[in-house]
Amino acid sequence: MVTWRNIFIANEFNEIQAERRNIEPTTTLIWFAFFWIGVGWGRFSLTNPDFSVHNNALQPDNMFLKFFLSSFLMWCIVAVELVLIRIYKLLTTPLILQFTDLCSVANISVLVMTDQIHGYYIHGKAPWKQSDLPLAWLKS
Repeated sequence: MVTWRNIFIANEFNEIQAERRNIEPTTTLIWFAFFWIGVGWGRFSLTNPDFSVHNNALQPDNMFLKFFLSSFLMWCIVAVELVLIRIYKLLTTPLILQFTDLCSVANISVLVMTDQIHGYYIHGKAPWKQSDLPLAWLKS
């Protein structure tokens, strides 16, 4: 029974590490396509910027301006996403606290190494003496 709890704790820790990604590339690309194509900010990169709906085939794109504008737009989208993620993280409980609670309920101790000679020890000792309790005890 202890093996299954260990595997469950390892899986939860792996999910916490996978959720550390701050920026979702799909969201960034959708917002970029919305502003670049949908709103029409891509027309700023023409040699003679025109905001008309029809395309002029004789008017070429300025490659340097197109690169700068697309890079700047991408950086702005990422900055807004980072600010929103920071606000979200301030309003929610950290995942490591949920992991600590899970370790104490499962009665499993974990050593997490953040560096070669540095780490944290989570002493998962439940208030009750054992982690596997009979169902009758939990119902009462």
